[in-house]
Amino acid sequence: MVIINKIDLSPYVDFDIQECIANIKKIRSNVKIFELSVKTDAGFDSWLDWLRGLK
Repeated sequence: MVIINKIDLSPYVDFDIQECIANIKKIRSNVKIFELSVKTDAGFDSWLDWLRGLK
């Protein structure tokens, strides 16, 4: 599992989320990736659902 955090900052910094995801998938194609933002709550529901499923 990989968490890419602070996605709300991506418009303001030189960081390409899609390129990051592509590079992660090259290393481990079946890894679960979550894009999260504490500021906007983006991605938290799916991440928490995934965590609950680990029980």
